Amino acid sequence: MKKYDAIVVGAGISGLLTALAISKSNGGKNVLILEKEEHIGGACRSYNVEGYTVDTGPHIITQLNDGPLRELMTRYFDVVPVFKPHGKYYVKINGLTKEFPWTVTDWAQFDVIPLRDRILIIQVLFSALNASLITPKKLTGVSVYDYIKNYNFSESTLRFIDTIAHFLTGTSMYDTSIFRIFDWSDTKGMQKKVTSLINFLFREGARDQAYPVGGIGSIIDAVVSSFPDGRVDIEKNTEVKRIIIENDSVRGVSDGENEYYSNLVVYSGFVSELPKILDDGAIATEYTDKLNSITNVLSLTIWLGLKKKYLKNAGSEILVGNSSCTGAWAVPVTNYDKNLAPPERQLIGFLFKIDDKDIESAKKRTMKFICRHYPSIERDIEMIHYQVMIPEKSVNNINQIIPSHRTPIRGLYLVGTDTSKKSMGITRASYSVVECLNVLEGDGFLSRLR
Repeated sequence: MKKYDAIVVGAGISGLLTALAISKSNGGKNVLILEKEEHIGGACRSYNVEGYTVDTGPHIITQLNDGPLRELMTRYFDVVPVFKPHGKYYVKINGLTKEFPWTVTDWAQFDVIPLRDRILIIQVLFSALNASLITPKKLTGVSVYDYIKNYNFSESTLRFIDTIAHFLTGTSMYDTSIFRIFDWSDTKGMQKKVTSLINFLFREGARDQAYPVGGIGSIIDAVVSSFPDGRVDIEKNTEVKRIIIENDSVRGVSDGENEYYSNLVVYSGFVSELPKILDDGAIATEYTDKLNSITNVLSLTIWLGLKKKYLKNAGSEILVGNSSCTGAWAVPVTNYDKNLAPPERQLIGFLFKIDDKDIESAKKRTMKFICRHYPSIERDIEMIHYQVMIPEKSVNNINQIIPSHRTPIRGLYLVGTDTSKKSMGITRASYSVVECLNVLEGDGFLSRLR
């Protein structure tokens, strides 16, 4: 059986990016990617439904100018996707649509919530911002709700805040850290913090966000096209059922029938499922319990193919929730690439957080929610497509445990959205890849990457 320089378990965006980087390090390494599904890309792919090209959930790439994905594209991509600027975020609340308030002036003029609440929100922002710069560790375990509960906000304002918390982390204001609102995780040094403070107070926060032309799957196509010739093998429909360990070091993996050998294995599947493919006693019970405690949430995306254009502005809309729904995020992807739909049609993805108790009930409830915000939309629906999936391998809440990229087994590493707390979606996955590569480099598995 052939021995590889590295084996990557899972062909989602994290696994593919990791494989690309490893294959181009130290003059080139031979990498094997094992994927249990019949397709690659995981939660980052596009496919056709009745003439419409839908993504696996709505995506907008954040921190595109100088964030982790840009870093990886600059280093490793031979083919770089074309991106269209996202535009503005809009909020639909109480029957009105307003631009999202980024700056202090915006908040003062955000008249869809009461004036008293706007003043209090500005006070909260300044208070939390000051604390996040001076004593950030004190905020990491404090939820948004715990931080604001004594301000006595109105019910509609609380719904708005809760919707924004779900939008940022996938969970409620009761579980979202107030520190996550500011996301200083990549900001070091007082000068950078002051610059970030100025930007937070006076600059729109969505200027470096974009959507890839051709759909989110174009990023996967770019990764695969950038693999060095003959360096990367991808085996689909191959589920890893055992990680081979000898003397506390990894030696390869097995799918139950075949064994694949390498002294470096990067696992990009759900970290909570890793103990299932490790031999009993391979790692300490405490570490297993830590991995088993990682939680995630379900999402429901409703893709609507429409006979006419309902979202006309460049940008996306945040639909504030009510008693039956936590809110939604609406992304009109055909505003960025009209070729994702038949001529004169619009394609919109609506993303909801749900539980798994009754999926069919959730579909009916969320469709009613959409129709309430867009009263005439139902008569213009030409295509409807539902997706139930786990958008992040771990929810980004105050109690979530995030394991290190380095495991107790030499040569076995972790990568993916359950190994980094920074940002969300593809940006979070990219952060995890950059962090993992730095760990691999430090442990001597790769040549210097910088």
